[in-house]
Amino acid sequence: MAAVALLHVLAVLGLAGLTALAVALLAHLLDHLADTFETLINDLGDQVDDIEDRILAGRFHKEGAGLGEARRLMSRLRRHLNAERRELSDIMGQLPDWCSESDAAELHRAVGRLDSFGRDLDLLYERGRFLQEEIASRLGEATNRNLYVLSIVTTIFLPMTLIVGLFGINVGGMPWLASPEGFWWVVLGMLVTAVVTFLVLHWRRLF
Repeated sequence: MAAVALLHVLAVLGLAGLTALAVALLAHLLDHLADTFETLINDLGDQVDDIEDRILAGRFHKEGAGLGEARRLMSRLRRHLNAERRELSDIMGQLPDWCSESDAAELHRAVGRLDSFGRDLDLLYERGRFLQEEIASRLGEATNRNLYVLSIVTTIFLPMTLIVGLFGINVGGMPWLASPEGFWWVVLGMLVTAVVTFLVLHWRRLF
């Protein structure tokens, strides 16, 4: 904060007119900084809103990268802005005697505006963190659902696979080797086992 250092130098030199000018310059710089943060925060807010809408609509699979990039930018902005807020808070807590009431009020207004954007950025960062957790939760639910369906299908086809394996070992004594209806008996046996497995799973309320 070069303007803050300038204030102290001018105060030491006793240049009251220049100190008033430096106060106005500092307030102007803080307003310009607040305008810059306002633009960035509004853009980030719009981006987070769009990501949230897509997540709630179920299109969350590709939102992790965009949200991660937005959170990295918010993290950098927070580090910069929080440092400024701490320094300005210390300065406003011990304003020198030469600072008039009007100058102090102007500084308080500019610092308060910057501090409000800092709080907005903190809230936006928390929103981004919650959305990241929501994406992880929904991806986990989708994965569990897919694994559940896969396990049900595997369980239904397991007896059928066993029958196919038994009739494919090509050893003597296999039934229906000379019967023209042997193939259809095997197919019927596979269908029966599949239906029985399905009914057992449904009876046990596994799906």
